[in-house]
Amino acid sequence: MDYEKFKDYFNRKSNFSRSNGITVVKIDRGYAEVETTIEESSLNNMGSLHGGVFYTLADTAAGAASMSYGITSVTLDASVTYIKPGICGKIKAIAKEVSRGRKIGVYDVSIRDENEQLLAKCRFTMYIVGKKIEI
Repeated sequence: MDYEKFKDYFNRKSNFSRSNGITVVKIDRGYAEVETTIEESSLNNMGSLHGGVFYTLADTAAGAASMSYGITSVTLDASVTYIKPGICGKIKAIAKEVSRGRKIGVYDVSIRDENEQLLAKCRFTMYIVGKKIEI
């Protein structure tokens, strides 16, 4: 698979990610890095990053890593452990494959801020739908 083309395809075709400022910046087999810039509109009433933004970023990273095989997948299960609050600035999610079978893939995702501080750890179980992605 041409990962550069896949990265461009993913960034172009994912309407939700694009409208939320989420970009895949690196992809390889079973691996993905995505990032976004946090602005005040993404903060909760306590002034820290809303937990849904963490989840969305991690879900996008896990999905990209799982689909790096050129086959569609969807989230089957996910857990997020929030470690530190996020604030405005750039954050990145890195998804790494733990296991992959014929129908199920498991991915660990770390979310870090610009200073490489760990903000959240996540585990995603992906269901491999099996439809080939046409780039």
